[in-house]
Amino acid sequence: MRKSLIFKTLLIFGIIIALNLVSSQYFFRQDLTAEQRYSLTTFSKQTLDSLNRYVSIKVYMEGEYPPKIQRFKEAVKDILIEMKIYGGKHIQFEFIDPSDNPELMQSFVDKGITPITLNIRKSTTSEGRQYLFPVAVLNYEGREEVVDLFRGAVDYASGEPSPLRAEQQLEYKFIHALRRLTQGSKKIVGILKGHQETPNNYIQELSHDLSNLYIPIEVETHTGESISPSVAVLCIFQPDTAFSERDKYEIDQYLMRGGKILWLLDQEEVNLHYAAEGMTRLRNLNLDDLFMRYGFKINYDLIQDLNCSTMELVIPNPNAPPTFTAQPWIYYPLITALAEHPITRNLEAIKLRYVSSIDTYSRPNIRHIPLMLTSRYSRSLPGQLFIDLNQAIRQPPPPEALNGKGRKLVGTLIEGRFESLFQNRDIPVDANAQELPTARFLPRNVQDTRMIVVGDGQVAIGEDVRGKVDFMAYDNKTFILNAIDYLLGGESLINIRAKDLQYRALDLQKVKGKENLIRILNLGAPLLLLILFGWSRAWRRGIVNKKYKRPNINS
Repeated sequence: MRKSLIFKTLLIFGIIIALNLVSSQYFFRQDLTAEQRYSLTTFSKQTLDSLNRYVSIKVYMEGEYPPKIQRFKEAVKDILIEMKIYGGKHIQFEFIDPSDNPELMQSFVDKGITPITLNIRKSTTSEGRQYLFPVAVLNYEGREEVVDLFRGAVDYASGEPSPLRAEQQLEYKFIHALRRLTQGSKKIVGILKGHQETPNNYIQELSHDLSNLYIPIEVETHTGESISPSVAVLCIFQPDTAFSERDKYEIDQYLMRGGKILWLLDQEEVNLHYAAEGMTRLRNLNLDDLFMRYGFKINYDLIQDLNCSTMELVIPNPNAPPTFTAQPWIYYPLITALAEHPITRNLEAIKLRYVSSIDTYSRPNIRHIPLMLTSRYSRSLPGQLFIDLNQAIRQPPPPEALNGKGRKLVGTLIEGRFESLFQNRDIPVDANAQELPTARFLPRNVQDTRMIVVGDGQVAIGEDVRGKVDFMAYDNKTFILNAIDYLLGGESLINIRAKDLQYRALDLQKVKGKENLIRILNLGAPLLLLILFGWSRAWRRGIVNKKYKRPNINS
């Protein structure tokens, strides 16, 4: 057994020496990790290769940090080294310690970057605090992009920033920032207003990221103005009042002109903020005929799912401050049945709240691609409902009551050529829009376009933490950003974001009893390889010199 191990070890050394000899003559790179951790995508390589101006990158992470953060810092350095290989002299980077510059750190705070608090052990008996600003600043021809390397990397199980999740997003963040700098202008994302949509303070985190990636603008249709063709994507976040016929006409014609739409809405409202029980309210949005023309319907129902997230409850205490507890809430489905599609690939879970199911219908030249399904322990409750919070938590339905009801579609992509709802109809006018539109009416799409529909208008809202809307948990934000990127045709960027990295620990059973051998190999093997490589180079140089040695003309 030992002889076999020695033979395998010598064989590996021999192969490595041979590879070193070959690599001394030819340049090549090979990433042997399963997930290609140390490689850039083809799209990233093309972006870097196309640079014709200098890009300066300053990373404010110099210093000593705990092991997890130190590992993340090395990952940042690795990705920048890889970028420099393909960007050549046009990529310059440096690491800077910002701890001695309070004004600089305050400028990061002013830009909305939240520092990470680290507990540093100063001695065996005391600990101190250190503030980390994981910031990279890219400069290109006088323009600047600030990248928060930890934003969007919250571990949904612990609520703490995850270095691994942050590492997965490094290539995407650097390449996306680089493209924004070099292309000069950002695309415009329209946010529909005028129908009591989700207030801006409820989607602060998403709005912040949208403003970094795109130019978000508010769009109104009730004035009768056509939606500008410069709006690349129209986002409709949980409207609560009915759309007029003219509103629908303007949205319809925006789609006919090739616009893309992201619908986030449901058909029932549940309000348990001030009471533990109550009736749901059916929303009258006046959109059903529009949706049916496009080949789908958002149902007037609510989904119950035993695969669910939690709701934080307050337990009053007459003799002490109230306590808080998190309990599973079957009206908060946790969607883990996600399609193998660029939008949802490598997403782990999406949290929905009071979600409605979606039906799809066959239409000419239209393709339906399911993105999100509930678990097999779910059911649909149609119509107006009475919900008792205490009873539903204390006595949830048994699994057999939900099993076998069929998975429910709650998120779908629809692609193709749509037909207008207003074919063979008069163009609507009303009190707010008394004039006919100046844009020419289009009865159908000239070319393919896309829309994404989710039966939950709260998917973009952050977590309600004791009365304050906080960070977006799970993969909700990544899903929405992926959806917008896909609608914009940015599949290559989505594929970068979809990288799935893992920390791989040793198999304790396999290494048991071999700890000393592993230590010797880790310490001695690199030194031995250097010695063997140096000896082989010297030996080879000696042979070459002997072969081509100039003859002694004096002999």
